[in-house]
Amino acid sequence: MKDILVIEGEKHDRERLREALFGLDALPGEIADKVITAWMTAIKNSRFEHIEEVPYSLLAPKHRLIDHVNDVVKLGLLLARGARDLWNFKIDDNKLIQVLLLHDVDKPLLYSGKGNMIQKSDLSYRVPHGVLGGLILNKVGFPDDIVYIVSTHSIESPFHGTESEAYILHYADLFSADHILIEAGAQPFYEKHVLP
Repeated sequence: MKDILVIEGEKHDRERLREALFGLDALPGEIADKVITAWMTAIKNSRFEHIEEVPYSLLAPKHRLIDHVNDVVKLGLLLARGARDLWNFKIDDNKLIQVLLLHDVDKPLLYSGKGNMIQKSDLSYRVPHGVLGGLILNKVGFPDDIVYIVSTHSIESPFHGTESEAYILHYADLFSADHILIEAGAQPFYEKHVLP
C-alpha cells in the first residue's frame, strides 16, 4: 500500500523486538534484521507503540499477539520435527521460521482505537488479513515464496500454499488460535462447520 512506509525504527525498539520474538536467533543476521524491519513497519504504521500492546484478536482482546506468534513458532518447529521423523518431509528451516514469525505481521494495522476500545481499522475492510502482510513483506524485500505463504495463510484465503512450510504454518496457527479462543470463552475454529 502506498501509505504504508517501511520503517527501520530506533535501535532500542529493534532490540525490544529482537528479545520478544522467539526463534529469531535461528535465522541468519540479515534475514533476522528484515523480520524486525517488517514488524517495525507494521507497528510504527499502526496505532500501537510496541508489539506487546497488540491484541491477538477482538474475540480475545486480553491475549497478546506476540504470545500467539511465539506459540506458533514453537508449535511449528515441533510439527516440523514430527513431519521429518514420521513422513520424511523436506523443510527449509529458514523459510519455515520466517513464515512462522511473520504470518500475522499485518495485525497491528488491522486494529484501531484506544485502550479497551479497540476495533477493526478501516484498512481491515479494504485489504484481507494475510494479503496486507504480504504487501508489507514485499515492500521490505522478502522473497516471493515467503510473501506468498504469508499472503495465503488465512483461513479466508481462496487458496493456500502447497509447500511443507505453508502446511505446517496452517496447523500451528490454528492450534494456537483455538487455544486462545477457548481460554477467552469464544468458539474455536475446530468447532466451526464449513460445508464443502
